[in-house]
Amino acid sequence: MVGAWVACGTLVVGAAAAERRRYPDSGYRVRLPNVDRALIDEAKLREYLLSDAHQVGRFKATFFRALGFTLDQWQELRDAILDLAAHEVAEPTEITAFGSKYRVVGLLAGPTGRQATVVTIWIVLHGEELPRFITAYPG
Repeated sequence: MVGAWVACGTLVVGAAAAERRRYPDSGYRVRLPNVDRALIDEAKLREYLLSDAHQVGRFKATFFRALGFTLDQWQELRDAILDLAAHEVAEPTEITAFGSKYRVVGLLAGPTGRQATVVTIWIVLHGEELPRFITAYPG
């Protein structure tokens, strides 16, 4: 496969492979592709990560609330996740039938000033260039 490399046993293709070839032994760190245009669905935050009613999300909601994020001001969580993605390293994790997944880990600062390490998962769907937010959880 042209434009592919293996990282930690995971096949990586596309832009990440091109970046790796450009800086093979320099410790170059991959950024989330097109992070400046990353997409986060409002429903993913309001109805999942910040929802007390969601069967799985309610546990994550407790975590994010402890940092000061609220359902009423879900945009603050969106902005904090986008900021984290823009400034931290993106680790290509796997290629699925849907696209290439990335893991971005970093310190997330909440509106109250409290901070915690958070893992975010993103996907760039096959045939697309923009990363889409999948989920986040305590790191």
